[in-house]
Amino acid sequence: MRTLAPSVRHTGIQDSVAELVLDFEDAWRQGPPLIERYHARLDPEESAFGLAELVKVDLQQRYRRGERPSAREYFGRYPDLAGEDGHALSLIYEEYCLRAEMDGAIDSAEFCERYPTWRDSLVSQLAYHRELSRAADTSTAGPDFPEEGDHFAEYELVQLLGQGGAARVFLAHASNLGGKQVVLKVSRDRGDESAVLGKLHHDNIVAVNATVIDPKTGLRGLCMPYRPGLPLDDVIKRFRRDAIPRSASALVDVVDRALSGRPAEEGRRHGWADFPANQSYADGIAWIGMKLAQALAHAHSNGIYHRDVKPENVLLTRRDGPQLLDFNLAHDVSLADQARAAHRGGTLPYMAREQLLAFQDPSLWKEVGAPADIFSLGLILREMLTLKPIERPADHLKLARAINDLIQKRSAPRTPIRRINRQVPHALEAIIAKSLAESTSNRYATAEELASDLGLYLDRRPLAVAENPSLIERGANRLRRRSRISAVVLSIVFLGWIITSLGFGRGRVEIFELETGRAKALVNAGRFDDAVDAYQRALALNPLSVLAYHGRATAELAGGRLDAALTSIDRALALFRDDGSIDSLREFVRMRVDRTRVLLQIGDTAKDNAQYQASHEFFVQAIDNLDAIRSRPNSGQDARASFSLNYFSALVKISMADIALCTRDSRLAVDSLRVASEHLRAARVNVLLPKEIEEIDGVQVKIRERLDCIAP
Repeated sequence: MRTLAPSVRHTGIQDSVAELVLDFEDAWRQGPPLIERYHARLDPEESAFGLAELVKVDLQQRYRRGERPSAREYFGRYPDLAGEDGHALSLIYEEYCLRAEMDGAIDSAEFCERYPTWRDSLVSQLAYHRELSRAADTSTAGPDFPEEGDHFAEYELVQLLGQGGAARVFLAHASNLGGKQVVLKVSRDRGDESAVLGKLHHDNIVAVNATVIDPKTGLRGLCMPYRPGLPLDDVIKRFRRDAIPRSASALVDVVDRALSGRPAEEGRRHGWADFPANQSYADGIAWIGMKLAQALAHAHSNGIYHRDVKPENVLLTRRDGPQLLDFNLAHDVSLADQARAAHRGGTLPYMAREQLLAFQDPSLWKEVGAPADIFSLGLILREMLTLKPIERPADHLKLARAINDLIQKRSAPRTPIRRINRQVPHALEAIIAKSLAESTSNRYATAEELASDLGLYLDRRPLAVAENPSLIERGANRLRRRSRISAVVLSIVFLGWIITSLGFGRGRVEIFELETGRAKALVNAGRFDDAVDAYQRALALNPLSVLAYHGRATAELAGGRLDAALTSIDRALALFRDDGSIDSLREFVRMRVDRTRVLLQIGDTAKDNAQYQASHEFFVQAIDNLDAIRSRPNSGQDARASFSLNYFSALVKISMADIALCTRDSRLAVDSLRVASEHLRAARVNVLLPKEIEEIDGVQVKIRERLDCIAP
């Protein structure tokens, strides 16, 4: 049986460190392997954490074989590791726990004296270790909870909906409300959850209608409205059975299927009114995150921190949308209660580093605020987008050691979301990465900021706090929102123009111009499918119109219909006739640039799906397409043409470098990036607009980042 270091063993994501440590542990079956051989396989950013995990496994294996190596011995072999204060202390603590497990009680004071450099920190950590161990070991027997069919005060308990170590949740009938269905949460009479929820009034927070106490058992019942739904952890489990969904509608469908046997609630589904059902699964997750962030922002504005945000405490209801539940840990901090409840209830894996540290040192609770809830929500969104289990401590670990292992894991490199799910846009990945930053100073400062960025992402607008690293994605979004004018208003303007200037029945030319004008307005309004239809009507009137084919390609490109866009732009180029004028040249350049955009997106999609050969072929076509601009007479004398040619040549070369990096051809990657830099320098000479400088600088940053990733 594998005994992988707890902080790696349960990640559920087979990243490079986890795989490496698994290989190292397997090698132990044949005898002690060399740590150095495995450490050499780590990337630089993984080196310190990965080495610490290898050493932990080495310690565990040697202790099981009767050896008693010390952390000091490893520091002698790996001096850099001793310089990493967090990892050094973690390894010393691992030695202490192994000695205690294998040899029984040890003298803590004497043990601390062995490590004078870390003595003070170690004394504190072992003190917290003892306190947490006592808290975990002094739990009393669980209360005598009622069961289905029992009565609790004026409530008849009809069905058990859920249970944990500290509470039971029932569907109940309230006799004082004429037998109305309600939810009753039964727990010990501790904490201030009822008082906390009494302050909150938000569409995405389940309210408490009444509180009752059973004097015989000392149990408390919180009466809440019955909102049929599916807990988010159940949604994740159901999705894991199949591939990651592609449509946001899957989130509504899974709830409807789960509740198909129950009668629908009265009233319209107001909680899903603005849900992007026709958009992507990633957009659906972003919308849920936005609603929950808004709920947290409301709680935080009332001075209340949830401290227990996890999938089990989020309910996707059929009528009211996402609902945030269970503010039981939002009351004043009690180390024993909170630590036990968090460990028993599975909350620890969703906690931020500062919240875990506060369990070790209660004086740090003052530093646990809004960013901790934001981290927990970010982890939920990441889990839903990847459907990969988050890091959990090994089941056999006691409370103190489980907390310490999770603290160490928080500083480890995290696998980028898009490596797991290529359908997640760069902007959404950036939002979640900022939510999950180890340092609170690098996280969103408020839940309101997080909600705002998620809303901006859904509107395809620039993020206010996080930074979208994808130039192509930002450009596509900018195209969708540029000069966004209501298509309805423009339709009225065009109608008035017809009435006053042309009259009705002036013939096909006027109707053609009306349809192309309406199509442009629809593109500006972001209604790309309607724009395509309008261009199609125009082409029915004039099948040889270069303008209409080019316009249709632009609408199809903006709407993500890449194959159709390529067909339309090729048709436009086939019909194009060059009259030698500068306007003709610029129209030709615009069409070739749009064809390059299409080929780039098709190639990038293939690249993201690891179809490198197909991707490379599309990028080669893009280069050939740009060469067609070079071959036009006088193209080098027009600044706009020269800028477009060099700028997009650089983008293509960067994408080709990405393929080379994916296929581990570093030399080709470096060559492509150098050519891209040369194109950018040439583009800078022909800049006409201030924003183009910013775009060039952004692309140059991406080139430097890729070069930095390539080992010399």
